[in-house]
Amino acid sequence: MNRIAWLSLACLAAACNGDKDDSGTDADTGDDGPPSFDFNASVKAQSFVATIAPETVAAHQVASALLAGTAVVVSDDKVQDRLRVDGGGEEPPALRAAYGRCWQRPDHPMFSFTIDYTGCQPYNMGGGVFVIDHPSGPLLFGFYDFFIADRTIGGTLAFDTRGAFPSSFFWKVYNTDNSNPGEANRVPIGVTLDRTPYGVTFDGGAALSFLNRTWSMWGVLQTGPIEDPITVVLGGVEPEDVAPDVRAGENALKSSLNWLECRCPTSGISTYDMPLHFTEVTVDIDDLEVEPDDVDDPVMVIPLDYDLDGRAILTHVGCGEYDVEYQADDANIPLSLDRLVGAVSFLCDTKAIPDLNRCNALVDAARDVGDGFTIEVKKADATRTASDAVENDFDTNFCKIY
Repeated sequence: MNRIAWLSLACLAAACNGDKDDSGTDADTGDDGPPSFDFNASVKAQSFVATIAPETVAAHQVASALLAGTAVVVSDDKVQDRLRVDGGGEEPPALRAAYGRCWQRPDHPMFSFTIDYTGCQPYNMGGGVFVIDHPSGPLLFGFYDFFIADRTIGGTLAFDTRGAFPSSFFWKVYNTDNSNPGEANRVPIGVTLDRTPYGVTFDGGAALSFLNRTWSMWGVLQTGPIEDPITVVLGGVEPEDVAPDVRAGENALKSSLNWLECRCPTSGISTYDMPLHFTEVTVDIDDLEVEPDDVDDPVMVIPLDYDLDGRAILTHVGCGEYDVEYQADDANIPLSLDRLVGAVSFLCDTKAIPDLNRCNALVDAARDVGDGFTIEVKKADATRTASDAVENDFDTNFCKIY
């Protein structure tokens, strides 16, 4: 009788003995009677399969799109003129940066003007941005179907010296309405990733350095479902690190005013909630035994549905390159008594353990464990998984201009 017909086919495919040596299978069937075992109440995972949530990847792509789009707009020297006047600075125009303009805008714009990126198709950019020096105070970037690669931005960001760090070329930045801007009239930015729309709010700061040829941003970005938004801290670790009236310093995300070098920030830090979703663990029965014998038992591949809370702090070290610090506790994944007994029974039913007496003894040991059995995953192993996920899933090619 099959004791665990409910187990997935993944377990069936992976439960074979492989290269295990079963030559000693009958070692415990001598004159001393059938074997008996005691199992530990926890066991270290031999290996596991885990991924980061797709919502985290999407939040990163949304943040990259907004940061890259803003940096491209700021790279225009006439936009820098508006920022210089609005930001209360005295730097001479000779310090402005202007590189490889593929877009069209008036040669001598006044207070407000439109930038047309239609001619930037070779760089995989298009759409338009309306730069508005609004009479109520803030300088506005109004994005109209502005896109980079497969990401489109729509909506308005306000750059406001009121409430910003009290120095020249610092702004408080927030999403707002185009015609009636202000912190009391917030309209989300829309970012579309490959035809999937996301609403975005941003509260933070920005700074321009003509001397270093850099544009800096920091703040809290939220995106995703209204009832459970994903929060990304840009330029710090905690939200209080990135207040708009605080100089973010070296942790701020900095982009070159030469947009041809890189679309994304190349220094600074960003912090993401990054739970790991476990779908499978592999456990060696030999590790379960309190007193292992000389028989080399097979491994069990156990399907899971378990989330480990964690947070990733990314240090931007190049164009689409990141160092990752992953903050999480050691995981102790609970496994019910029925699933533990079922996983051991499956090895017996499939003859992965051909000795019937040994099978019965192992199943009895699993039953005797009772509730509270856990599978251990060490923080270092979770960190490697998170680092691999960032390397594989976070923006690299999007940032580089070919």
